Amino acid sequence: MTGTTAKLTAFFDWNDDGDFDDLAEMIPVNVPNGTNGVVNMTVPVPANAVLNNDIGVRFRISTDALSSMSPSGSAPDGEVEDYIAQVMAFDFGDLPDNDLPGSYPTTQTDGGEGVGASHKLVDGLKLGASVDFEGDGQPNATATGDGADENGIAAFPGFVAGQPAVVTVNVMNMTTEAAIIYGYFDWNKDGDFDDPDEKTSVAVPVGFSGNVPLNVTVPVNAVPNMNLGARFRLSTDDIAAATAEGPAPDGEVEDYLIQVSCPTLTPGTVVTNATCYNGANGSIQVSVPAIGIAPFNFIWDGPGANDGAANNVSSPYTLSNLPAGSYSITVSDANGCTGTATVSVGQPGSPVSLSVLSKDVTCNGANDGSINLVVAGGTYPYTYDWSNDGPDSPDDDTEDLSNLSPGAYTVTVTDANGCVSTTTATITEPAPMSASVSVVNVTCTGGDDGSIALTASGGILPYTYDWSNDGPETPDDDAADLTNIPAGNYTVTITDANGCSFSTTTAVTEPLNGMSLSISVTNATCGLSNGALDLTVSGGTPGFSYDWSNDGPDDPDNDTQDLANVPAGLYFITVTDANGCTSSTFAVVGNTDGPQVTAVGTDPLCNGGTDGSID
Repeated sequence: MTGTTAKLTAFFDWNDDGDFDDLAEMIPVNVPNGTNGVVNMTVPVPANAVLNNDIGVRFRISTDALSSMSPSGSAPDGEVEDYIAQVMAFDFGDLPDNDLPGSYPTTQTDGGEGVGASHKLVDGLKLGASVDFEGDGQPNATATGDGADENGIAAFPGFVAGQPAVVTVNVMNMTTEAAIIYGYFDWNKDGDFDDPDEKTSVAVPVGFSGNVPLNVTVPVNAVPNMNLGARFRLSTDDIAAATAEGPAPDGEVEDYLIQVSCPTLTPGTVVTNATCYNGANGSIQVSVPAIGIAPFNFIWDGPGANDGAANNVSSPYTLSNLPAGSYSITVSDANGCTGTATVSVGQPGSPVSLSVLSKDVTCNGANDGSINLVVAGGTYPYTYDWSNDGPDSPDDDTEDLSNLSPGAYTVTVTDANGCVSTTTATITEPAPMSASVSVVNVTCTGGDDGSIALTASGGILPYTYDWSNDGPETPDDDAADLTNIPAGNYTVTITDANGCSFSTTTAVTEPLNGMSLSISVTNATCGLSNGALDLTVSGGTPGFSYDWSNDGPDDPDNDTQDLANVPAGLYFITVTDANGCTSSTFAVVGNTDGPQVTAVGTDPLCNGGTDGSID
């Protein structure tokens, strides 16, 4: 109200050196004439201002600008006032904040997201090696706006959903009060730190300087593989530090972006092996992992075409009708985390296999066959059902069969797992033993030129023979055929390699009647050649030839049956029938009605002698 402009000058002893002569320690402002009220002054605080100590502050106003702008000396008018003040510095965070709901509370402007954290800086209480101050929060997309003092945490551990972690925090507390560190983690990425498990703390005793472990429990539903906000607040005021926003009277705040890795999702598996070799009744019961976020999806890859998928699974899921082999089962949860389990569906080491050692019936019509069954593979014990007695329930036949007659025998073998194998064995029998004979009968009555040619069949080679003509032998060692035998009945017993025998009797015959000869003689008369011999042949085989002695031997025999006009004398006859059988006789043709001459001869005593005589 002086009628002229006045000069108002403020002096701040920022470096607390007892004067106001240093750079930036004077701030002048004009006060227009007529001003009666508050005058606002913008006071820039230098970075090197002494913090939290009493510093001198002086205000001078005068219409004499030169006097007003000097901290000492006189002025022609106006006033001077002195004060004691303190410089307070604050630290703020730098998480992303767009002053809208859903963003982090970082700045001091509340756009619905809250007011950011602020800490008054005091000596001896800090995170890391250094701390700086800001006028407000320094939000940016990477939480590095206040990167100059974000050194309380050198490196974060690998956070894994559902697993604990330890964050190592470097801290200093050289105050006279115990401090506390609170760590805040936006696990669900909703822009705040208000959810369960998003806050943890650790005390920092007086005089401590070094690393402290901050134990963290990462919830199973933490959002993986995305940037999540983390805030760390250090203060001696537990109440102030126990919230993620608002002021604290001391300490420091540091903001970071972290990421959470997916946990290893391991689906639980219970395998049921295939009961039979190459069967397809195995199964895998897959249970959802103990960690992860429902619902879960399963994808499996097995041998051949045994692949598949199942979505929105929240309880155990069973893969059925599986053959043996290796299966890879991948599970994914609602967060896209995955895990794989590889399991094998087993099976018996080999199928039920059957082999038979059969013994055929030894003799035709017998029932001494047998089957020895050999079972391998599958799962012991086995049951047996043979076809010879019809189906059994339960199957209770023996493994092997004996005393069998010829036929086909089918066995069904079932192992302990119900696996079935079937095979058929055939019991055969030899053909019936028989014999055919070719007989050559004795040609002449009383002869021994008969023969039997024997041909045996059926049974099992080789054969042995026992003919009745020479009595029983041990062993039987007769020939199959007989030769040079007389007429008679001949029985042969044929024995095959199995000891089966067959007997047959064969008759060798001879002509029923032997030849007999009779001669009717007609004597010669009077020494004439008018005698006759009438030969009658009985028996034998017609087709006779005759050889009379009167003409010497003939070859062939071609004499007539009878002789006529023969002189008296001795006559021999040999008759041969169609079989070559011969019969001989003689007859004398007498001389009737003529002189009867009887001669008795005496031989010479010596060769060439002449002393023989006839009386």
